[in-house]
Amino acid sequence: MEIIRRDMPAMAAGEVMTKLLVQYKDTPVLLLLSGGSAFSILENIPAYVLDSRITLGVLDERYDTDESINNFIQLSKTAFFNRAVQSGCFYIDTHVESGETLQNLGLRFNHILSKWREDNPGGVVLITLGLGQDGHTAGLMPGYVEEVSWSGVLAMGYEVDTLVNPYTKRVTVTPRFLKTEVTGAIAYVAGASKCSVLNQLLSAEGEIEICPALLWHSIRGLTIVTDCQEGNYSTLST
Repeated sequence: MEIIRRDMPAMAAGEVMTKLLVQYKDTPVLLLLSGGSAFSILENIPAYVLDSRITLGVLDERYDTDESINNFIQLSKTAFFNRAVQSGCFYIDTHVESGETLQNLGLRFNHILSKWREDNPGGVVLITLGLGQDGHTAGLMPGYVEEVSWSGVLAMGYEVDTLVNPYTKRVTVTPRFLKTEVTGAIAYVAGASKCSVLNQLLSAEGEIEICPALLWHSIRGLTIVTDCQEGNYSTLST
């Protein structure tokens, strides 16, 4: 685990992802992106590293037909997505289809991820991650990690209580996916409100069920890019 502290973390995170895409320029890449503030990384990824070897999608999805809520629809409206498609990238569409249940969207996403790995046994998986003030990450909410972990699949749909998150119906990759499939990851943490959570997870204290972002310690090739200056952490090894 490496930590990069910058005043402009989105730019730094974009540079790290660009280097990864150059590093794997001759390898099939599954690029899964977190929504919310982590989308700001994307404007710093240039078109020259994007081509048909890349399949992109979201790391977690909000089960909602509202275009302002569904993560994939939000991704599809970015300039990055337009550059990627024009450059020949494939993409995984996780908008909610007519009549599709939460569970079926989870099954569809899991099937796509499993099929990609079957078709690309030597391919690499690169992801971006965000961090919630409650410690959630990749759509994994406090109090629900064990439920998702027991599924044994790469992705699934599940529902949380309204007191946990206003977007109650989620589709996400599972801890199994994060631990076994990911080759490289960029965790984007920006804003003073998230610094205390970041320092907590860097200390590796606490329970994953309460702070799901503690799973970051199990993700290979993870780089945290942040503007937080709190704590006495420079580079940690896992």
